[in-house]
Amino acid sequence: MGGELLSIALPLRYCGTAEDLTERPLPRWWGRAVQAVFLSRIRAADPDLSAALHEPDRPRPYTVSSLIGYRAPENLSGGDALTIRLTALTAEVGDMLNRLIESENGFAPGSRVVLDRLPFEILPGGGADLIESCSYADLIAAGIAQAEHPQIDLRLYSPTLFKSDGRTQPLPIPGLVFRSLLERWNAFAPLTFPEDTVRYAEECLAVSGFSIRSFPAALGENALRIGAVGKVRYRALNPDRYWVSILHALARFSRFSGIGAGTAYGLGQSGAILKRTAKTP
Repeated sequence: MGGELLSIALPLRYCGTAEDLTERPLPRWWGRAVQAVFLSRIRAADPDLSAALHEPDRPRPYTVSSLIGYRAPENLSGGDALTIRLTALTAEVGDMLNRLIESENGFAPGSRVVLDRLPFEILPGGGADLIESCSYADLIAAGIAQAEHPQIDLRLYSPTLFKSDGRTQPLPIPGLVFRSLLERWNAFAPLTFPEDTVRYAEECLAVSGFSIRSFPAALGENALRIGAVGKVRYRALNPDRYWVSILHALARFSRFSGIGAGTAYGLGQSGAILKRTAKTP
């Protein structure tokens, strides 16, 4: 499976007892638990890679989701369809993910994972439609193909927020969104984009439509994050093919990188809303 960028969705089901669900309060946000399982499987398979992923003050070359489909304990005991999603931003992490989904000690169908001390089983039938892979070059080409289109649509699947001037900002302001994407792109892509991309986004992009709402992520005791979920549309007021192509590439990159703070534990899950007629990654 080629390309530095990889996204894998793993279907799973709760396989514990009903009594386990009533012994203590269940987490409202499962992203930390998913991150812990992901990193523990990598640590067992490749301690050197694990150490690199724990280096402080560096962008993380991966994202994880929370437990998709969970709303209340009934979603577990009722056998509802649940999913976790893992992404890689480098070939090294992507290769490791590909190894893990084929390993009984990783995330192969039938494997068990423990999320917040509760057992889940990885289900078969994930299929190729739940695995996405492409390269940074693919995204650049897709951006160039869309350079004449000044409109960029993003969907924010999980609470998305930013750290700005010492404060938390939940609104997807163009400069904050594309600064986040640019920093992550330039940290891992073989071809970097110019820093002036942020200036173009700040000065020449406007929000032309949105359907968003605030959504809380309870990360733990006394740790609540408020972010935005929904759709937001940006439009270039002074369209320039070069800059617009970069913004389109970054928007598609968000599918793998997430946007804003906390993407390593489920915040900022996002993606470009693509036109059906556009043949892009």
